[in-house]
Amino acid sequence: MGDRRRIPRVNRRHPVLIAILVAVVLIIRGVNAGTHDVPSIEFGSAEPPWIPAVPPAGGLSTAWYCPGVPATGETGVGGSVIVANPSEATVQARVGFLGAVTGGSERVIEIAPRGRISIDVDAEATGDWVAVVVEVVGGVGLVEQRVFHPSVDGTLQSVTPCTTSLSGEWFLADGYTVGEARNLVVLSNPGTDTVVADVALHTDEGVRTTFSGVPVPGRGVRVIDVAAQGAGARDDERVGVIVRAARGGLIAGRFQRADDDVRGAPSVTLAAPVTAAQWWFADGDKAPGVSERFALFNTADRDIEVAIVYLADGIDPGTARASVVVPAGRVATVDSGTVSGLPEGPHGAVVSTLDGDELVVERVLTRYGDGSRVTSIAAGVPVRADGLLPTSWWLPAGPSIPVERGLVVLNLDNVERTVSVSALGADGEVTLGGLGEVVVAPAGRVDLDLVSDVALNQPLVVRSDGRVLVERTVPSAELFSSAWAIAGEPTR
Repeated sequence: MGDRRRIPRVNRRHPVLIAILVAVVLIIRGVNAGTHDVPSIEFGSAEPPWIPAVPPAGGLSTAWYCPGVPATGETGVGGSVIVANPSEATVQARVGFLGAVTGGSERVIEIAPRGRISIDVDAEATGDWVAVVVEVVGGVGLVEQRVFHPSVDGTLQSVTPCTTSLSGEWFLADGYTVGEARNLVVLSNPGTDTVVADVALHTDEGVRTTFSGVPVPGRGVRVIDVAAQGAGARDDERVGVIVRAARGGLIAGRFQRADDDVRGAPSVTLAAPVTAAQWWFADGDKAPGVSERFALFNTADRDIEVAIVYLADGIDPGTARASVVVPAGRVATVDSGTVSGLPEGPHGAVVSTLDGDELVVERVLTRYGDGSRVTSIAAGVPVRADGLLPTSWWLPAGPSIPVERGLVVLNLDNVERTVSVSALGADGEVTLGGLGEVVVAPAGRVDLDLVSDVALNQPLVVRSDGRVLVERTVPSAELFSSAWAIAGEPTR
């Protein structure tokens, strides 16, 4: 856990964002509350799929979809869904449990102004995997899920934001099935009609297996065991996954766990609903107690050239970089620990392709302790066609214990920006001490401590006068995992 006990550092020396983008192009070219009867929920989204983000205010209701938690009743194994209300009025929410064997199919809750409620999923319903849908009536809300697993060092925890977007396509870049590793693709369908999907597994040998015509029943969950014997992807270090629905939309998530010399602890994340030519990451680290790897999944039918530019304290963009050609339909990996010119310490990164070719990028971050490991996996933030990016980010609940370097903020603008962090509570919005006006250099990054009692377990908001990215650090046993915050409304 030494990698998270350092004094937080602020990066103030990066050149402007335009220089980063130019460097990327040059690099690539050089490479060649009780159960009730309630009406049925209407599912859908007018917004194109992107990352988990707060939708525009003014809608009659907002549906949030969570990828799923284990609810078998095994001691210490389970999950929760946290629903926060950032508004100044009480809101009501309908909570639906998909794939549940027992328990109420829906529950109605009320969330106080600027308050939050934690729902113990395995106490409400049972099943190998239970996905959750939360419809906030008369507001937008904030929703995330947490998965728990016991260990000798304490409770392991994996956090992921839920999303407001269904999609007919989902992509997973990182797949690891070596030894006893588990790798499950969890498909959930919040609608009432069955959705039929094809699931393709891409290994170093190409497309090894396609699960054709997989039915996902209405209000149900279907699990694909990528690592199963006979599935075609056993004992592989690189497995990309594409899920395509024949008609309609669904949610795709991934449960992955390995306990070996490379990885440890469970990680549950949403799949990416899009491919893109550029992906951004705010967090990252190069240290003796950390392993960082990028998984680059080329879903196209031709080879593509990719460059990773690292944004680290004290170096210019382009100084620390990695380049790779990713074959068509394959996954390539880059180990940040082997990148020359990248100093030890925290960093961000931008991954770009040449001539607009698109791919999917995930970061695999493993932290090491005394005989233990915690691996967290997350896709980056893909560039949007409209160029919009958030100026605010939200956490349904802050950490349960003080965490140094609890937030990582990356400035995406070419001018200096100021950020602030506030907690929401019964008395209103309170700015955290020392985090009222934090200056972030052009294309720079800053690490912020969440050590104030005011931040613990409370909804948090990060606001900026420019476009930023925000990742968070989550206590997991004696170590930490990483997860994205929920993006605010995108702006120019």
